[in-house]
Amino acid sequence: MESRSVFISYSNKNKDIATRICQELEKHGILCWIAPRDIKGGEKYGDVIDKVIMSCKVVVLVYSKMSSISNWVSGELNVAFTENKEIIPFRIDDTPLQGQNRIMLAQKQCIDAFPDYKVKLQTLVDTVGSILSLDMTKVEDYTNMPDYLHVLEALSNYEIDYAFSELIKPALSGDELAKKIIAQIATYPSRLSKINSCQFIIIKESTDKGNSFAQYLTAQIHYVNKQFNDMFKYATMSAEQDDMYGIDLLGFCFQYGFGTEIDIKKGNELVEIASYKGNFIAKLFQARNLLYGWTLPKEEKRAISLIKQCCEVMVPESFSVLADAYELGIGVERDFDKAEEYYMKAIENGYPEAYRGIGTLYLYDKVAHKYRTEDYLKKGFSYLMKGAQLGIPRCLAAIAFCYQKGIYVKQDYKKSFLWFKRSAEAGHSMSYASLGRMLYYENEGVNNKKEAWEWFKKGAEKDDGESYRMLGVACLEGNAYDDKTILDGINYLWRSAFLLGGTSGCKSAMLLYDIYRTADFEEKTFGYKFSSHEINCGVEKDNRKAFKCLERAAKLGFDIEAIYIYGAMLTSSSEYEFANELEGVKYLKIASQKGHTKAAKFLKTLLDENPLLDIDWN
Repeated sequence: MESRSVFISYSNKNKDIATRICQELEKHGILCWIAPRDIKGGEKYGDVIDKVIMSCKVVVLVYSKMSSISNWVSGELNVAFTENKEIIPFRIDDTPLQGQNRIMLAQKQCIDAFPDYKVKLQTLVDTVGSILSLDMTKVEDYTNMPDYLHVLEALSNYEIDYAFSELIKPALSGDELAKKIIAQIATYPSRLSKINSCQFIIIKESTDKGNSFAQYLTAQIHYVNKQFNDMFKYATMSAEQDDMYGIDLLGFCFQYGFGTEIDIKKGNELVEIASYKGNFIAKLFQARNLLYGWTLPKEEKRAISLIKQCCEVMVPESFSVLADAYELGIGVERDFDKAEEYYMKAIENGYPEAYRGIGTLYLYDKVAHKYRTEDYLKKGFSYLMKGAQLGIPRCLAAIAFCYQKGIYVKQDYKKSFLWFKRSAEAGHSMSYASLGRMLYYENEGVNNKKEAWEWFKKGAEKDDGESYRMLGVACLEGNAYDDKTILDGINYLWRSAFLLGGTSGCKSAMLLYDIYRTADFEEKTFGYKFSSHEINCGVEKDNRKAFKCLERAAKLGFDIEAIYIYGAMLTSSSEYEFANELEGVKYLKIASQKGHTKAAKFLKTLLDENPLLDIDWN
């Protein structure tokens, strides 16, 4: 563990002030330990705190009303007092010293830093320097640390290029916090596309010198430019130097076949390694993967646990992902207020893309499947407009959808098309599919399937699942171009269903189910048909493949009918080896809880005949 002279103790409510104190001390060459910056991958705060305080020389306590009642701060203060450390209370409000705090701090040299703490920062620096016997007249900026609070503010305003330019040099020099923030920019093509190309010269120079983080960024740039072989090459070079960002990106290459053959197992393993090493972007991706079942089986409880770990170390997007979970009731109990709270936390901490989340939260109840009342619609639309004014691609797309469907505004297909086009140009991959569908399905008499095909292709280039699904539909319906065939359509649907997942993947999986199954598959399995959507398009029938596609749709969890059919098949089949009554009961219960009346009736009959199936055997 690297030795740090100063430990900064603070309440999370005073995080911005604590961060500024850390910056000021380190600007003068005084190394500090501060959470969450200095928590390494795999470490738990409570496990390392004792060692950190014992190894430091000074504890700076950001004393306030909130820190005076914080259990964590109280514990840190106890350790510091017991170890006879120099404690400097830096009082940022007029909260008096009371109780235990008064006993431990009464004899300490307090710095009263209210009402404006900034004017007392130099006093704090001088005090710490005196305790450490440093000559503070020789000021040297050892870390060249930029004003991170200012950078986070820039990110909240979607000023991506400015934030990137402020942090790229410290990041390439090894500053871990700068690397963390830069990686949060580079992960998103819509963000990376806003970077001035002159910044890439700096990255190239460092890449040529073997800088592993620069190699990771170069791989991300090649991903945006669709140069997948080069993406894989530089991700490999970065990963070979044990760079946790390069390892994560290399895993992504294997998961989706960028520059290499698809190897989902290897890809998942690499992402997990990156997560273990402390890459919280990898941890958050892993969590979302477990939450939605992209390339991993769904494990909602574990997913929520990982998301909360990311929130603890202030990964901005993690608050938005947690808000999504509260909005939908996935892994947690549904809670509108908590969803709103976490969307706002995401925005405040540098993830303005969450304007789309909070906007749609107010527009639409995704569980009840209905639009909200007029006052809610007004507030939701205003949030979307805030994001749209910043140029947030998903907010632009949401405004387009409002015009398309007449939500709070008058229905206007032409305006909708223009907003979707702005969104696509800003980097929103799903907008390509929306533009294509408007042309494909003749909105306002517009019918141009050739142009629709081109939009779907552009979306597929960005790995949009709905674009792949629509390419598959076009092939099946005889509206394909570029000499694509029905077999190509099957491959498009397969990629959407099994690699990209989500609601579009679920739809693709059910379409494949209807393509592969024989006319009597359902009837032979349990005596009657669930549906009459069997598709004959010249593809060889294969009930095993059909069942695999049904299983995928059910496990993605977006289609209640798929969940019902899958559960019923598992409990009714006598002819096929996939029968599993206990598993089937689990899915029938899920469908019943989601309001599927046929599933509830089927389940009741099943349990009346065999009550033992209702026992939890785990």
